[in-house]
Amino acid sequence: MSFYGIDDTGVSSDQESSDQGVKILFPKLKYLSLEDMPNLKEWMEVEVTQKAGSAVVFPILKELTVENYFQLITAPSRFPSLKRLHISSLYHGSSVITKICSKVITLTSLSIISVRELAFLPDWLPHKNHGLTDLDLICCPDLTDIVLKTKLPDDFHALQSLVSTNIYGCHSLQSFPIPRPSHRLISIRVLQIVNCDELIHLPSEMVESLRPLESLTVKNCRKLISIPKGLGSLPSLRVLIIGPFAEGMEFNALVDFFDGLQQPSSSSSSLRELNLYGLLQWHSLPDQLQHLSALKKLYLSNLGPEVLPDWFANLSSLEHLSLCNCVNLGHLPSMEAMRHLSKLWRLDIYDCPLLKGRCIKRSSLDSEWSKIRSIPEVRIDEVRIQ
Repeated sequence: MSFYGIDDTGVSSDQESSDQGVKILFPKLKYLSLEDMPNLKEWMEVEVTQKAGSAVVFPILKELTVENYFQLITAPSRFPSLKRLHISSLYHGSSVITKICSKVITLTSLSIISVRELAFLPDWLPHKNHGLTDLDLICCPDLTDIVLKTKLPDDFHALQSLVSTNIYGCHSLQSFPIPRPSHRLISIRVLQIVNCDELIHLPSEMVESLRPLESLTVKNCRKLISIPKGLGSLPSLRVLIIGPFAEGMEFNALVDFFDGLQQPSSSSSSLRELNLYGLLQWHSLPDQLQHLSALKKLYLSNLGPEVLPDWFANLSSLEHLSLCNCVNLGHLPSMEAMRHLSKLWRLDIYDCPLLKGRCIKRSSLDSEWSKIRSIPEVRIDEVRIQ
């Protein structure tokens, strides 16, 4: 008896027959999860004997999970209605994924996690699955361009139905391609690029092609030395998480990145959350941040200013301020500026030794206590002091 339940007589334990004598295998199955078979090497196509005739397999299967198949080298390709595909922990990833998806044109969600030997996005992805909305590429250490071995293929930008993309732990990825004018990600709302150790460059043309973007994360890519100019080209951006950067990155590059925020039609009118991981040699903050009048949450980490600027008073919507590992920081904005932050209800201070000492002291010449005493919740190194 095979996986498909067809024996030498052509009989299956789970089949229906059409008027034309076509066998329908797994006719009602919608969700299939195959997990933890580390020694399995081959998941074969259905074998149909002369007595069995032709067969249709998985006619309404919507979701397929293949997980922990370290030795699997081949898989079937008959999934006519597949919407969601989750592939995890495969060594021979490219051959298996290509086989499963070679005939699929209905995918809306693709998740590839901990897969080796996947050097590039197969060409079937952009050309056949125009309805793909969610793409996760997580811990795929061999993901590179097959020719230059530095970037994702240009066809990445042909996935014009993408809404959410998460690229995490793809350690060979160095850059993204410059999109052609006809290939813009016109539907994308969320883009996350995290822990890509070799990523060094994000082209400005890429950001300009992401105008619908609402959430952008570029985090822990510690060789990143070139970031796009003109964040103001993202009018719908609400969440931005960026940094840390390569040690050699110039502060002016960060200033250029935030360029355009002062324009009324820019993302300054929509940005609600900003997490900025910087470099201690940067002794100031980009002045454009003062135009983020709708900002509700601000997290600043590993930055070098000694005093936060008085333009913080312009952040009139700020509700939550977190300061982390700013070892040179000794002073908050002036008392007058802090009074303008009337909506600020929480202040977190982590690993900022100078500021910590001055906020705890309530009666000394250099105390910052008077500036924070009206904030309902203040935490210093995880300890709530009010």
